[in-house]
Amino acid sequence: MPPAPLPDYGLRQFWHFGGRFPLRPATGDIYRNRAALNGDAATWAPRYQWTYHPGRGASAIRGWDARGNPHPSSELQAYVNPFASAVHAAHSPFIAMPDHGVIRGQPRPDALARFLPQPYASGCMITRGSYALTHGWVEARLRLPHGKGLWPAFWLLPDDGAWPPEIDIMEAHGGDPTRYYATVHWGSRENRQESSHPITGLPDLTRDWHQYAVHWGPEWCDFHFDRRRVARVATPPQLRGRACYLLLNLAIGGAWFGPPDETTPFPADLGIEWVGVWQQAEGR
Repeated sequence: MPPAPLPDYGLRQFWHFGGRFPLRPATGDIYRNRAALNGDAATWAPRYQWTYHPGRGASAIRGWDARGNPHPSSELQAYVNPFASAVHAAHSPFIAMPDHGVIRGQPRPDALARFLPQPYASGCMITRGSYALTHGWVEARLRLPHGKGLWPAFWLLPDDGAWPPEIDIMEAHGGDPTRYYATVHWGSRENRQESSHPITGLPDLTRDWHQYAVHWGPEWCDFHFDRRRVARVATPPQLRGRACYLLLNLAIGGAWFGPPDETTPFPADLGIEWVGVWQQAEGR
């Protein structure tokens, strides 16, 4: 399902994850009618690539090392880079479906035991080094995984590697499928501040596809669910005029939601149909 146009905004970047995964992002040829997405074909961007982030969850992402993070996330998965070796490729968490892709989390395959220290294997995709934006509307169409201890997220981090700040467009717990959280972090590692909003009263987010977005501007971060505003946070100074890159991941376990249990169904899939970035002129 293609996204509806946004009045006064041009589609600057769009990735469709159906058919091939990993795949080269589409530049408009995925839909015969480009006007259905954006009337100005000149705003279609070049083929920026998502890359794969290996490591042990948040503690392996620059700015999230355990020494600097006062609240380590204690995640139980390792992120698999499918290009690291033939063994990694054979157990890639990035799975192709006819009309979407998935990030798959599962107990660590025996073949990866000598490479990965964690008991679970999953995936994290980032655009760092290939695409970043400064202000705009960032949106993804996702289907969340179901099960205790599953922690999908769609978020933004500064391209310069600093942390905080951070914008969490969507974080959810697979054991509580009718809510998610929208959060802005700022301050310093020693004095971290945040404004977190639980978005409740929703349909089961694991049963169908939904759109999660932030309209990130110099004054406000407005969070949207299926194009309806559900939360507003004042943009902290650290996020004004700062370039950020995109992340999509499926964590397992962690201090926030706890570990999986015998009821957690594996493999667990975070479905991704598309991700888009819309901006006004001059990126505002």
